[in-house]
Amino acid sequence: SRPAQREQEAGLFMRLDGAEHARIRNMVSQEFTVRHARVLHDDILRITDDLIDAVLARGDSADLIRDFALPLPSRVICLVLGVPYDDHELFHRHAASVVDLDLRVEERERAAREAFAYYTELIERKRAAPGDDMISRLLADHTGPGGIDPDHLPVLVGAMVGAGFETTAGQLGLGVLALLLHPEQRAKLLQQPGLTDGAVEELLRYWSITAVDPRRVAVEDVEIGGRLIRAGEGVLLSLIAGNHD
Repeated sequence: SRPAQREQEAGLFMRLDGAEHARIRNMVSQEFTVRHARVLHDDILRITDDLIDAVLARGDSADLIRDFALPLPSRVICLVLGVPYDDHELFHRHAASVVDLDLRVEERERAAREAFAYYTELIERKRAAPGDDMISRLLADHTGPGGIDPDHLPVLVGAMVGAGFETTAGQLGLGVLALLLHPEQRAKLLQQPGLTDGAVEELLRYWSITAVDPRRVAVEDVEIGGRLIRAGEGVLLSLIAGNHD
């Protein structure tokens, strides 16, 4: 990995091991409890209904990704962060740069710097004028001794935005595609709405929207499934392979 990438990933608790990972994960996970989800439920439903109404108002044709799959998670992210929706274009650019394999390294790093500068400025705004949002609560409850390193907080916020935005948009598009390619499953779901929760779980498994993660290095020799992995060797875990086994 590039030096800049290692610096950017320093604040990602997904890359940490053991107790340090668990410590930061516990702080962040409080923002994604059932209680918090219920508080946001009505607002998310309103955003979804508004987007669907706008799609229907277009008449005979619409672009599912442009008109629904992309704006839905970006509007929800703005709601969670407590920022104006006018800022959503930055989320789009940053998320697109992360997954665009044709993008030059310089362009990818420029997008990362732009996003990091935005999140840094946003955190300072919330520090000066806190509100009822995720960043304000992280600042109030988890900074200082034993909390989240202030230098890592912009990276952490950016990681959560990226994890919730591009993955959700991609999953929405692929989920609809799967139902279009399997009309018998779509008909079954329409006839039995009670199957929705199971269908969502199955679509998450079927598409495995994050293909290869996490990345690890073996610290000692270990044998798994009859294969020897030696200390120092890199390990890529394929979530797709696991979910389709």
